[in-house]
Order: sequence, then structure tokens, then C-alpha cells
Amino acid sequence: MTAAPLESDAKPPRRMRKTYAFWWCLLGICAEALLFLLSTLSDACELPPPFQAMELKGVPKPYYEVGETIQYQCKKGYLYLLPFSMVATCEPNHTWVPISDDGCVKVECIKLQDPSFGHVHYIDGRVSWGSRAQFSCVEGYYLVGMSVLHCVLKGNDAYWNGPSPRCEKIYCLPPPKIKNGTHTFPDIDVFKYHDAVIYTCDHNPGPDKFSLVGTSMLFCSGHNTWSSKPPECKGPKPTHPTKPPVYNYPGYPNPREGIFGQELDAWIIALIVITSIVGVAVIFLIILRYLEHRKKGNVSAAK
Repeated sequence: MTAAPLESDAKPPRRMRKTYAFWWCLLGICAEALLFLLSTLSDACELPPPFQAMELKGVPKPYYEVGETIQYQCKKGYLYLLPFSMVATCEPNHTWVPISDDGCVKVECIKLQDPSFGHVHYIDGRVSWGSRAQFSCVEGYYLVGMSVLHCVLKGNDAYWNGPSPRCEKIYCLPPPKIKNGTHTFPDIDVFKYHDAVIYTCDHNPGPDKFSLVGTSMLFCSGHNTWSSKPPECKGPKPTHPTKPPVYNYPGYPNPREGIFGQELDAWIIALIVITSIVGVAVIFLIILRYLEHRKKGNVSAAK
């Protein structure tokens, strides 16, 4: 027989456990509401929020009494701007007055000047650290140096990350030479911006002339840069040599050679022709004599 479980070991019913959980939750909600009510009724201010340009002086406290003041200072890379106040006071309505970071402004780089024959444009509309300056040149000049400069913070000061570029006049070296052709002004060593040359082909003494393929006129469009590639002078189509007869190759017989490998002379050909004629005549005479003999034999038999 097994012993009955003790009452102390028996688990409470599930409904009772749910009841306990409900009361614990209700107690927590009431505690939170009480703390919120006490904070609203207390004469204290919480720590004000942080700012991008300024920071609190000293060690912050968890709360401040009404009438208590705090003092701010500008962060690294920012300068104090008069007459903004850097002191805030805890008001009875638990707010800080005044509270603003307008009194701290970014450290600025020195303003850049336009280069000769060029311009500078501030992309971000300001010259403080983190901003950019872009340079460009007027037509006929090209930029030497970095086209974009950045204002960077070094310590407590701001500097541009490089020297200002300069604008120099555009020149071009002579254009490339071409085969079977030339261009105008071949004796000039340096060409100015927009100077142009014209290519032509050489005179061909034969019946066919060289033809120009490509753009005939090129102009200096940038620093040592021409507007396009030079043209080409194409000559007449080459005439391919006629192939020699097949019998000229090794191993092929010459049709002018006889069966014995020797070329036939004219007298040999004449001898063959005469021999053929004589042979035909002899055959004709033999046939004729045979017919006459047969005719005589028939006459004798009839008598």
C-alpha cells in the first residue's frame, strides 16, 4: 500500500497560480504608476539631452533641484558664438531654460580664392570642416592639381587637405604622322587650343590614287589631346600574279612533250603525215586489185 501524499507536497491548482500571477502584475503596474506620480510631483529636473555641438561641464547628476543651474561648453571642432548663453536653469515645470546649441559653431577653413582663369565652387555652401570646394577652369585652360579639396579638422583648427590647383593654357604636341600621307603645318612643334590641321594623301604615280579613310581635319581639343584619331591613306588594291601552268610544277608532264619525253620537231611531224598518206594509198590499191581479180574469176566461170 502506497502512502498518501502530504498536503504540503501537493501543487496548488492551476486557477490559483493564475490568480497569483494576476496580482503580481497588478502590483508592478501600481508601483510604476506611483513612481511616475512621485517624479511629476517632485521638485527636480532630469539630466537634459545631449547636443551635437556642446557638452555638459563636470560630472552629471541623476536629477537637479528647481533653480539649480548647469553649464555647457563647446565640443572639439566648435567655437563659442556670442551672445548665446551656455547656462541652463531647472524651472518649476521641470524643464531647462534656455536650452540650445546655437551658441557653438563649426571651426571654418580659410576662404579660397578663384585661381587665375578659373573658379572655385563650395559644394556644401560653407567652408567649415566637412565641407568641399570644387575648382574649374575657363575654356582654353586645364586644371593642374586636385579638382576637389576637403576641409578637415586637425586638433582644434580646420585646414584644406591640399593646395589650391592652378589653370594653365591648353597646348598640343604635333599630331601623329601617317603612312602615304601628311598634314598641314608639319614644321610647327606646339599647337594652341583649337588649332586645326588637315590630312592629305601623297600622289600615286600609277593610275590609281591613294584614298583618305577617316576624318581629314583634327583640332587641339585638350591638353595634348586631338579631337580624333588620324585618318589613313589606303592604296590601290594589289594585283595578284597569275599562277603558272600546272605542267610547270614538278611531277606534271608537259603537253608539248612526246610519249618519250622529247619535244617533237616539225620534220618529224611532216614525216608522220606523209607516211600516213602513203599507207592509205597502198591499202586502197590492194583493195582495188582484189576487186579486179575477183571480177575476172567470175567471167571465166561463166564461159
